[in-house]
Amino acid sequence: GGATYTLTATVSVNGPGEVRYHWNQYPYDGAKPEGGKLNFPDAGKKIISWSWILKPGAVQGVDRKIALYIDIPNNAEMERVIFNWTCQ
Repeated sequence: GGATYTLTATVSVNGPGEVRYHWNQYPYDGAKPEGGKLNFPDAGKKIISWSWILKPGAVQGVDRKIALYIDIPNNAEMERVIFNWTCQ
């Protein structure tokens, strides 16, 4: 079978506004990037999560990376998290 990687991130803002984001996958598997938007009435934090579900035929033993990308307001990718999956 495949594997599922679940990431959780805390998005913090120092004032009111909207944050739009998506999750980048490396290597990209052709799936539509998952994302969303968060509305903050004031400074604060919100927790988001996303699961990358690999297909049953996915190659094992390959480094895969996932990163949160903040489209608005930063237009910047956060640090990539590396996974390596091998069934025994």
